[in-house]
Amino acid sequence: MPAPAPIYRNHGETYQADACAPLVAAAAGGGVRLEALVHGHYPGRKLPARDLPGVKTVGYWDASQDQDWGLPWHRNEGIELTFLERGVLGFAVEDRECELHPDDLTVTRPWQRHRVGLPAVRAGRLDWLILDVGVRRPNQNWKWPSWVLLSGADRDELTDILRHNEKPVWHATPEIRRCFGDIAAAVRKDAPAAGVSHLAVRINELLLLVLELLRSRRVRLDRSLSSSLRTVELFLADLRAHPE
Repeated sequence: MPAPAPIYRNHGETYQADACAPLVAAAAGGGVRLEALVHGHYPGRKLPARDLPGVKTVGYWDASQDQDWGLPWHRNEGIELTFLERGVLGFAVEDRECELHPDDLTVTRPWQRHRVGLPAVRAGRLDWLILDVGVRRPNQNWKWPSWVLLSGADRDELTDILRHNEKPVWHATPEIRRCFGDIAAAVRKDAPAAGVSHLAVRINELLLLVLELLRSRRVRLDRSLSSSLRTVELFLADLRAHPE
């Protein structure tokens, strides 16, 4: 049984990280195949405590038929990358709704409310990675885990793009598709510790491939997205929605 989802408090705001309860129930009932390696409260097999700090969850679900559940509005403890390998899937971030199609990549930041399934998940396979970089709000400084081996310049560029652009959906490259497949193969290894080295290599590769994708799209950056004003605006919006 996964641990309870942690509760975060920031500038007076309180919220609970996503516990993926509908997915847990569907996997327990045989409605989907769930394969994941985790730290903390997320569903899946536990990673060794000292290995890959910052990886909250990495894995995939595979639904052979349409489901009667979806993941409701939630936030995550880190940057979330998801990749739709097969099927069509409803997806929403804040006030934007869309349908994901095969080879679509999503990027959500910890402060972005999002949901999966509009309202329910359809048949298909979704891969994901949630990586904690030590932030919960846009104006905080990012701290990548020490095992992330991108050069300082590449790491800073990726941080800059992710902080100053909040586009949620991108069409991925064949290399990103292949990399998510390799990550899934590492997750499936019989013992969690057996896949750690493979995961470290593949996640580093994935981050580099995402950086190359974003470079190729000539992303327009908005510096105001990491300002203290932006953080206050998000807090006030949450306060209006949840005055308690």
